[in-house]
Formats: sequence, C-alpha cells, structure tokens
Amino acid sequence: MNYTDAEISGMTVNERLFALGLDEEFEQAFASLDQARVSAVLRKAKLAEQQAEETASALLSNLEYYGYSKEGRLLHKWKNGKWLW
Repeated sequence: MNYTDAEISGMTVNERLFALGLDEEFEQAFASLDQARVSAVLRKAKLAEQQAEETASALLSNLEYYGYSKEGRLLHKWKNGKWLW
C-alpha cells in the first residue's frame, strides 16, 4: 500500500517499519549492531537524518530493553505488529 507523507508522519517508528515492509530489514540491521545500517533503514522509513541517527544510537544503547542480548542475539521476535515472547 502507498502512504502519503501525512499518513507516514502520523505513525510510530514501528508502525512505519511494518507498513513500509521494512520490519525484517530493520530486524537484520538491528541484530548486526551496526548503527549506520540501522540508521539507513530508519531513513527508508522516512525519518529525518538526525532523527534516524539519534534513534539508532538510542536503540543500540539499550539492546536488552528492545529484545536483544548484548551480543545482538534476538530474545523476542516482532511479527505482524506484536512481540512474540
């Protein structure tokens, strides 16, 4: 589905990733622990460059909070808009 900029701007980051079909790519980038890669996916989700950098930094600084071990291993799976425990 195509979304307008107004629709995208009203979505959370998770909603954007899912709606734009970037959830799997984001998951792989996040698991790689590569901030530049995470930021690139966030920019694809239409976050501004600074916002994408800040978000990637915050996410990678709090791995366990976001469902990853310190080594980048996925502890929980995000699928179809929900966490699978």
